[in-house]
Amino acid sequence: MLSRPDRALAARDPRLTALPVLLDRLALQEWLSTLLGADLHVRPRYLRYKPGTSCVAAIEVTGHAGVSPPDALASVPVTPAGSRTVIVTAHGPDGVRKLGKTVDRAPRGSVLAADQPLNAIVTTVIADRDLPAVAAWHDRTRTERAVQRATRGAVGGLQRGTGVRQLAYKPQRRWVGTVRSDDGADLLLRAYRPRDLAAATDRVRALERAGAPTPRLLGRCTRSGLAVLEFRHGAPLEGSAPAADLAAVGAALGALHATPADLPVRDQRSDLAGARRTTQQVTVLLPHLAERVDRLTTALTERWPTPDAGGQVSLHGDFSLDQVVRTGAGTVGLIDLDHAARGQAEVDLASLGAQAVLDGATEPETLMAAVAAGYPDEPDPARLRLHLAAQLLRRAAEPFRSMRGDWAERTEDVLVRVEGLLRHGRLGVAS
Repeated sequence: MLSRPDRALAARDPRLTALPVLLDRLALQEWLSTLLGADLHVRPRYLRYKPGTSCVAAIEVTGHAGVSPPDALASVPVTPAGSRTVIVTAHGPDGVRKLGKTVDRAPRGSVLAADQPLNAIVTTVIADRDLPAVAAWHDRTRTERAVQRATRGAVGGLQRGTGVRQLAYKPQRRWVGTVRSDDGADLLLRAYRPRDLAAATDRVRALERAGAPTPRLLGRCTRSGLAVLEFRHGAPLEGSAPAADLAAVGAALGALHATPADLPVRDQRSDLAGARRTTQQVTVLLPHLAERVDRLTTALTERWPTPDAGGQVSLHGDFSLDQVVRTGAGTVGLIDLDHAARGQAEVDLASLGAQAVLDGATEPETLMAAVAAGYPDEPDPARLRLHLAAQLLRRAAEPFRSMRGDWAERTEDVLVRVEGLLRHGRLGVAS
């Protein structure tokens, strides 16, 4: 059943006839089960929405009550939870030809179904033409060749019977997974748009050359957009982790910050511009918040630090607890560094706090303080507050993109938090 914000959004965009189905989890589950001929359980994961034009959704599916997924999904990479991802691509009336081209150009078996009244198709990840590397995942031999090509033969072969596992996926942007080599080592596979590959992997290489304790890049293929890295085993940390573990995270972050890597400089004006772009999206989704959002972005702009304020360090660039693993030896390591850059140290701590808010942490400031306790230097409180406000605003549309049923409430909660920071210097209390 659609919530009131969902109904209002769908009513404002009648050209996208698939939108009400994508926003209603039960309707989506029934629709996909009917189209694919199987009793499915669905978990919406990601939605890219262009008003009046298109929407692309990543949906994880599993069979109900032990029912196997459709045969067409058998070769699709499985997630650690045992689900497989299907992609729903829908267009308005002007985009019907684009859907036709997608169907015509998709690899055999990767288009699962089409719904003409909704102007929508259902595909597997293999059909994602923006990420050409993923087209190899349905076939072990092709996967092995892709890995060998990227690593220039440094990886001899892949272990039989294990297959590719999916860890993360944003349609048309990035795919992340693992595969096991024939010597038993797990490899991390990262598929990018080919034009994005160099920028991401150059950062990883810069950290490696500087001696940072970060995963090594084993190779890359510019043509397919595939990067192969060493895989760091370990358990993910949670906000409820012991204080000593969180302090160890701060120490690891401090070691990264102290590494003199040759990284691109993070432009603070871009951070502010990113916050503005997201708040513009929020006003499209929730028009009644337009005036409130405008006040917040104006206040943040007026207080934003000058570009040369504070020293520059090597940043993670997209830091949160799910970018940290605790190894069997009890140490912690940082992963996913393709956004690394030079900038103010407070950026990473602010990113941690902002993501904790989005994840529903009850005490994000306590989490930030516990991590900062292990950091060698004291963060600047004023800069930290402003970066935290900007990071929150940049994430204000994430509840919608993540297809949360309570996305409207979550978005308003983010704004409350930002108001608290700008008015009182502390995170506001979520409603």
